[in-house]
Amino acid sequence: IFQGGVDTEPSERGLQQLELLALRFRNMKLDRIISSPQGRAVKTAMAINKYHDIEVELENEGAVKLYKSLGFDFLEYDQMVKEI
Repeated sequence: IFQGGVDTEPSERGLQQLELLALRFRNMKLDRIISSPQGRAVKTAMAINKYHDIEVELENEGAVKLYKSLGFDFLEYDQMVKEI
C-alpha cells in the first residue's frame, strides 16, 4: 500500500506542527531540500525552508527509487483501482 495518494490541506493542528517544524530546522545548515510534488509534501518542504533561502526541488522519480531500494512494493493509484 502506498500512502499519500489523497492530497488534503493540513488541519489546524497540522499548521501548528508545520510552524514547529520550521522552528526546529531554523538553525540547521541545509544544502538541499527535495520534495514530492504533492501539495502536503511541498507545504512541509516550505516550512523547513522558512528560515533558509534554498530552492525547493520537486522530484517524484527519486521517491520511487528510494522506496524500491528499501524493498517496498507499491502501486500507483490507477493500478490500485484496476486491481480492486
